[in-house]
Amino acid sequence: MVQYGPDGSLDPSFGVGGVVSYSALATGARGVQVTANGRILVAGTYCGPEAEWCDAAAVAFLEDGSVDTGFGLNGIALMDADPADGSPNYEEGDGGSDLIIQPDGKIIVVGRGGPWWGADVFLARYHADGTVDLAFGDDGRVLTNVGGVDDSNTVAIAPDGRIYVTGYYTGGASPQDAYIACYLPNGNFDPSFGDDGALLLGLGVGNALAVQPDGKPVLALYTSAYWLVRYNADGTPDATLNSGGVIPAPSQAGNGDVALQDDGKILVCGLRGDSLVVVRYSADWSLGLQEFTNGSAPLIYPSPVTDHAIFEYALTNPGKLTCELIDGQGRSVRTLFNAERPTGQHREALDLSGIAAGQYMLVLHSEEGRTSVRVVKQ
Repeated sequence: MVQYGPDGSLDPSFGVGGVVSYSALATGARGVQVTANGRILVAGTYCGPEAEWCDAAAVAFLEDGSVDTGFGLNGIALMDADPADGSPNYEEGDGGSDLIIQPDGKIIVVGRGGPWWGADVFLARYHADGTVDLAFGDDGRVLTNVGGVDDSNTVAIAPDGRIYVTGYYTGGASPQDAYIACYLPNGNFDPSFGDDGALLLGLGVGNALAVQPDGKPVLALYTSAYWLVRYNADGTPDATLNSGGVIPAPSQAGNGDVALQDDGKILVCGLRGDSLVVVRYSADWSLGLQEFTNGSAPLIYPSPVTDHAIFEYALTNPGKLTCELIDGQGRSVRTLFNAERPTGQHREALDLSGIAAGQYMLVLHSEEGRTSVRVVKQ
C-alpha cells in the first residue's frame, strides 16, 4: 500500500516513507476501503499458518500503516469458503477479490471458493471487529454457482441493502463471460433479479460495478473493447437509455473502476497503454452529442434494418464525425462515414449491405464525445 499527501507526495507518517508491504497476501491488495474511524481494510488471498492453504481474507491496518491486531485474528479476518468439500489443500482455489463496508459497519468480502478447477462465487461477512457474522448465509459464508467455473471481481451495495457481485464465468460461448448476481441482505439469492438472482451476460468480463441511488446497477465490462451496461433493479435492461442499456466506452479506457458523482454523472477510469484515462458520462450516458431537437433519441430505421437504413441525429456543435458499426465482441465491422458535419439535425443514408444478420451498436463519435444506438440487422 502507498499513501500520498494532498500534494501527491508520499506521506512519511504512513508505513516506511509512505509505503507498507504485507507479503502474506499472495495476490496483492485486490480491494481497499477505509472505515469511519480511519481503519484501512484490504481484501486479498491470504496464505499463512492461520489459513487452510489459502483463504479469502480482509486485513486491517491502522492509520499509520501498522497492522491492527484488534481486528479479527491478529489483524486478519479469514474464511474457508467450503470447509466440508474434502478437497486436498493443494487443490483449494479460495481467494478474495474485493470488499465493501455496509452502512452499519459490517464488512463483505467477495472472491472465489472451492477447488481451483470448479470454483464458485464466494461472499463472507464480518462484524466491524473482524468476527464472523453468523447471520449471513451459512455461518457467515455464501457459495453459489453462477455459470460454470466462477470468479468475482467486485461488489457493490444498493440503497435497499441488496448486494451486487460481478466477475466472469467459464463454460459459456466465450472463454470468459460476465455475470451479475444479486443477493438479499441475508446472503440468499434475490429471486426478483434476473434469472432467480443472476444474469449471464455473454459479454466480456465484469471489471467494475456501482449502484445508482435509484437502485440501478452500472457495470464496466471488457471484451476486445470496453462497455458500460446498466440494468433496472429487477435485472431487465434499462430501456430509458437510447442504447438499450449498453454503450461502448471509449476504446482508450480499459475499465479499471467506475464511480458515481453526487449529481448522477458516471466516472470510468482505466489505462491507455501506460497512461491513466478518466472518462465522465452525464446521467443519460451522453458525452456531448445532442439528442433530437424534438426530444426523441437518435434514431435508425427501419427496425430491424436491412441493407439500407436511415440514421437521424442532431449536433450541438460542428465537427468531424465518425460513424461505426460495432459487433457484440466490440469489433468495428464497418466505418459508415467519417466527415465534417455542421450544427443542427442530420439525416444519413447508411449502406449495410454485406453485413451478417445480428445485433450491433451504431456508434457516432467526435472529439467532443459519442452516442450510440442499438441495431438489429436482418
